[in-house]
Amino acid sequence: MGKKHATPMRTKQFVLSILIALASCGVSAQTVFIDDFGSSSVRTTSPYVPQAYLPDTSLSNKNAVFTHGAQYYKFAALPATYPASGEAEKSANIDNGYYAVALPSAFANGIWMSWVSPPSDPNQYWFKGTNDYTGSAAGSNPGQYGAVLAVNAGEVLNEYYRRPVQLERGATYVLSAAIYIANSGAATRLEVQQSATGQILAKSADFGDWQSAPYNLPQQAWGPISLTFTVDSNCNANENYSVSLRNKLSSNSNNDFYVDDVKLEKVASAPSAVAMACATTKVPTIAADDDNLGTVYAGETTTTGVRVNDTITQADGTTVTTNSSNSTIRQTSTVPGLTLRSDGYIEVASTVTPGTYEVPYQICIAPETKPWPTCADAIATITVPSGTAPPRTPDLQPLPDDYTSTPVAPGGKVPSVITNDTSDGTTLTPTDIGSSVTVKLVGEDPGQFTMNPDGSITVSTTTPPGTYTLTYEICANPAQTPANCKTTTVTILVQSPIDAVNDDFTGAPTAPGGSTASVLGNDTLSGAGNPVPKVDVTVQADPNGTVPTGFKVNEDGTITVDPTVVPGNYSVPYQICAVSNKALCDSAVATITVAPPVVTTPPTILATNDDFTSAPIVPGKSTPSILGNDTLNQSGNPAPVTDVIVSSDPTSLPPTGFTINTTDGTITVGSTVPLGDYVVPYKICAQSDSSACSTAVVKIKVDASVGTSTPPSVMANPDDFTGTPVVPGQSTPSVLTNDELDGTSNPPAGAGGVDVSEDPKNPPPAGFKINTDGTITVPTTATPGTTYDVPYQICSNGVIVVCKSTVAKVTVGNSTVVTPSPTPILASNDDFSTNVTLIPGSTTPSVLTNDSLNSTSNPVPVTDVVVGDDPKSSKVSGFTVKPDGTIDIDPTVVPGNYVVPYQICEAANTNNCAAAKVTIVVSADSGGGNNGSGSGGLPGVGGGSSVQAVPSLGTWALLMLSALIGGMAMRRRRQM
Repeated sequence: MGKKHATPMRTKQFVLSILIALASCGVSAQTVFIDDFGSSSVRTTSPYVPQAYLPDTSLSNKNAVFTHGAQYYKFAALPATYPASGEAEKSANIDNGYYAVALPSAFANGIWMSWVSPPSDPNQYWFKGTNDYTGSAAGSNPGQYGAVLAVNAGEVLNEYYRRPVQLERGATYVLSAAIYIANSGAATRLEVQQSATGQILAKSADFGDWQSAPYNLPQQAWGPISLTFTVDSNCNANENYSVSLRNKLSSNSNNDFYVDDVKLEKVASAPSAVAMACATTKVPTIAADDDNLGTVYAGETTTTGVRVNDTITQADGTTVTTNSSNSTIRQTSTVPGLTLRSDGYIEVASTVTPGTYEVPYQICIAPETKPWPTCADAIATITVPSGTAPPRTPDLQPLPDDYTSTPVAPGGKVPSVITNDTSDGTTLTPTDIGSSVTVKLVGEDPGQFTMNPDGSITVSTTTPPGTYTLTYEICANPAQTPANCKTTTVTILVQSPIDAVNDDFTGAPTAPGGSTASVLGNDTLSGAGNPVPKVDVTVQADPNGTVPTGFKVNEDGTITVDPTVVPGNYSVPYQICAVSNKALCDSAVATITVAPPVVTTPPTILATNDDFTSAPIVPGKSTPSILGNDTLNQSGNPAPVTDVIVSSDPTSLPPTGFTINTTDGTITVGSTVPLGDYVVPYKICAQSDSSACSTAVVKIKVDASVGTSTPPSVMANPDDFTGTPVVPGQSTPSVLTNDELDGTSNPPAGAGGVDVSEDPKNPPPAGFKINTDGTITVPTTATPGTTYDVPYQICSNGVIVVCKSTVAKVTVGNSTVVTPSPTPILASNDDFSTNVTLIPGSTTPSVLTNDSLNSTSNPVPVTDVVVGDDPKSSKVSGFTVKPDGTIDIDPTVVPGNYVVPYQICEAANTNNCAAAKVTIVVSADSGGGNNGSGSGGLPGVGGGSSVQAVPSLGTWALLMLSALIGGMAMRRRRQM
């Protein structure tokens, strides 16, 4: 795309964007963070360029990917050798979807290598004059002003910068950055989001050199962008938010720019502020507070970790301290000589000079869920004193221990940690503990772990599965002054026990082509039997065993036998692995008997022609069943639906108006069918083998005058079924066996016979059902040993309908159904009035902690019990009992004392319930501020400062005007 020039309108829009930025910064401000990207002379990464796709669901190209196969921006590393090709070349050139952080000179020198002829002045393709937005005026050496973020945005509308922050309710903030557009065609946007869900709560208009950008920036010059927003005072306190910059132009041509001085400031007020929406989803949050870790000599380690004052607030409002299993931690900027360990302790190298240092770090809720991990930033301050550390004799050197390759179950223990530690170069043994050294656990996690006298560590039986990085301390014994102690880490993988048990399927032989039952029926995970495939465990053939030919272990735990397998006994090894931890596996063997194949004889079926002309049919009525003279396997009159499939003959359809009834084999004559003689073809097929079929025809005479003169004779005789009691849920024999139609006993039910139904003048006892085939179904609620009188009616179904009623006596037999006794369930009253502070809009702890099911306390919500309002008590307005056992307090609830009834029912039997009450004291909301400083600034490197005053309006304007004198252009590769 060719170079564009700014029109007067574009210039006016750009000036307007400058005025917006100036207006938002012309008030008293407090810097939350400023990212000036340091001063690296080589390409480096940024911890705030997300390595995941962070979509805005309102945008349309969320399925696009870059050539490197992802939707996020990849670090543009330089190849080891030149010339380069493929992705290595694209990475070197910072092609579409790549980014890097460095001094501008590093970009130029990094690309124009010996394998390509450089231009006469490489810097003309990059920066002229000022390249650091907070730097001073242009100079002869562009690199002296600091590094920038280079982004080749490409066609994916992803975020290219995202940083966690904590925002105060009711406060106003300005999010700003400096953008340098290398060539025409670029657009970007500022956003504020809820960290855990990615919900966009506030966003700016589009900035850039593009037709759709409301605020246009010039090419090859630094320009400001900003978003001023106010947090709603009703938003959740201590919510984790993120601020970000997003690419808003989907283009592989020219869409290149540089970013510097991403900054967030808290201001007293701003008339143009956007109202930030509150997050709609309650999620866990994390708070990181700054740490002062005191004095640490060069070559030593801090005595405490940074996690000590960081906390996680669960979605239900409960707060827990952070530890190595529920949080991850990382250093967000390099501080030479200072290294943050995974346990939160900081090691100071022996080469570090005296002074005070700030180590910025980020802590996130574990496991980190992409694309929206929940994180917070903070700073740990360390003072390195002058001089050397006091002498430590003997010289103790503990080394880290990693036991993740040998997982331990809750209640188990790992070997002694001391066996790789040394004292004056000599390896220590467990016998040295107590005699020359002491060892103990320190840090955040010891509550779930116990250090034993020999240095081994026992895992509590209540420890949840997960990876734990513990800190232990080894000290000289007897104790010295000053203390001669050092710390290191031990990493432990806690896994639930898994047990695959051998299966014996020989008692139920499997036919070739069939499958066994699931092998999981007798296997256990975490002590629970029959784990669910794909959800709890994966099932596959044992990789260390040999599966016989023709056998396949399926994902659902069944084993399929190929039709070619020879009958006999076989052993099939299989393996199950926990879904939560693929390294947690166990193997077993299934013994299978393959039965000889079953030889089946094809069914024989014969449909014989019917002639119903001697009994003419009135329009609107039906014939007798056509199956009366048909046979299946030499058995006459096969039952429709049960034994055969009745249909029309596909080669010869029935005449218009004739319907072959598939349920009973009768043929219904339409009410508009003209009088006359007809031939109706039909087809029957065996249910067991639908390929076995036979066809025939039915001759039917349609005559409207049939039966108009002589009414039929109908006789309904009482029935006595007391001699053969009927079990509840079962049916009696047909009542028609002793009834008569025109002097013929046991008339057929349906067409050509009689219709059986309830007596309209005398209905049957509750639950008893009169069936159309003449049987009577006894309800499951009938009392065994009781005799019931069940009236019924039979009617002729000819032209003249005659009905007669009678009664059948039915004795109910003993039911074989045994109703199990309900599981014991207990709901105990709760009192949240003393040790829980609750305000309008908050949520109580779970009411289930003192309840029990089957004598087991605190049943799991949803899985074991159903929680809700007590239907026998009045609902208290403003209080919502939730399925997880907590109670939401509506923001409109007036402070005071309340008693809220609730009910729990067994999930497997919702008729098994218990009720209790909860005492709640609602206090007035006293407001609240930020939990922790939320400061996320980087240390003062590269000409920037982690916390600094905002320039006055005059200073800001001068800096921006001086920043506009420079120009640049990015070397572009033609995209095909």
